[in-house]
Amino acid sequence: MPDEQDPRPAGCGAHKEFMSQFASDAPQSLGKYKITGILGRGAMGVVYKGWDPGIARHVALKAIRKDLMDQEGAEQAVARFRNEAMAAGRLNHPSIVAVYDYGEDGPTAFIAMEYAEGQGLREYLRARGAIKLSDIAEMMGQLLGALDYAHQRGVVHRDIKPANIIITVDNKLKVTDFGIARLDTTSLTQTGMIVGTPSYMAPEQYTGVGVDNRADLFSSGVMLYEMITGVKPFSGTNEVIAYQICHAPHVVPSQLDPTLPAALDEVINRALAKKKEERYATAAEFLRGLNAAISGDDEATVVATAARQAPLIGETTSMPRGWSPDALHALEEALTIHIGPVARTIVKRAAAKSLDAAALIEILVNTLDGFEERQQFGRRARLILDQTQPESASNTADAATIMAARGLPQADLDLAAARLTPYLGPIAKVLVKKTGAKVRDLAGLYAELAGHLTDEHEKASFLKEAGLKK
Repeated sequence: MPDEQDPRPAGCGAHKEFMSQFASDAPQSLGKYKITGILGRGAMGVVYKGWDPGIARHVALKAIRKDLMDQEGAEQAVARFRNEAMAAGRLNHPSIVAVYDYGEDGPTAFIAMEYAEGQGLREYLRARGAIKLSDIAEMMGQLLGALDYAHQRGVVHRDIKPANIIITVDNKLKVTDFGIARLDTTSLTQTGMIVGTPSYMAPEQYTGVGVDNRADLFSSGVMLYEMITGVKPFSGTNEVIAYQICHAPHVVPSQLDPTLPAALDEVINRALAKKKEERYATAAEFLRGLNAAISGDDEATVVATAARQAPLIGETTSMPRGWSPDALHALEEALTIHIGPVARTIVKRAAAKSLDAAALIEILVNTLDGFEERQQFGRRARLILDQTQPESASNTADAATIMAARGLPQADLDLAAARLTPYLGPIAKVLVKKTGAKVRDLAGLYAELAGHLTDEHEKASFLKEAGLKK
């Protein structure tokens, strides 16, 4: 499953060596296209600005070097490239980046596509700061219109997220990167394979079965939630995100911002339904529901992704226990560079549920999208904690030390995790850590953990084993 930290295909060689070799050996041309500049670098390769001399137009050229990967990695990367060319190549819509050509030039595979001058959706929202609900609806209208068009032609994107959305200089939205799209005729991915980006994946994408157009609608719902509240509905480590998406309810938007229309909660709830049968059936239906929810609220303004500054409901302004205030302030400053003022709230929340430096860094890194951005912040965060966090909590502290300070012996936590694992699998350990940080006694711990079990017989058995139910 591609994750948000490193979306390159499995089997690739070391990322640093790959990028340094590629950059130092940039071609003058690819096929018939002349290279005129570099638009960006990613985990898989480079996107060049090119010129098509045949019809005198600029193009974007997404390129990968097969010879810098092992055989398995190269085969997967090329398969994704061809899949993207086939998926987007059959689509002709103003809100979808057009694909013109697929080719291979020596060791380099490339896709020639429409050159859309603009910026990513997340960067666009950060620059705007505050945005009207009507403007959000307009962007969602373009996105859902593009998806409705693709779905009617048998293409399911399966990786809708801000990083795959471009806002052009004339404020038009473009969907890009159909690399893991499912076509109604393709065999690139089979039932049982898990593909997507964790925070935006639908529950059925985690199970790997029954994925259809409603997976894209779930991802679009996550994006809508993020655009109107400034935070993702599901956050944490990949394991925690997976559990939340499949089992835990999200906080409704109006709890984060009481000024939002209540009807918007209903739209989000339906878009993020765990069962795909309970979601909107089509992108067009989703858009009708959204437009109806915000009608009459055209002037309502929400704080965009990186501009929300107020603490979330239920949070306090005090620093979480067990962490140096200097360390947390330094982390806030480092994260603010990437995501803006919302970093203050995110760091506080992450510290409150983290037991050690590694866990804290992992949560914070997962708020970022780009591989290089994550690597840069991760190194900076590790340095900050090494320099500012007391040795007992930064480098050598473990769950036992912190939990003991909070009143629960580590032995009790380990036993609780062992008892919960048969029901929930590896996620049990994460839930015990998280829950143990909030409660003061074993009864409270087991009561909270039992709430994660939906089957009443399993819940009764779990509590009985803990000696809390006869």
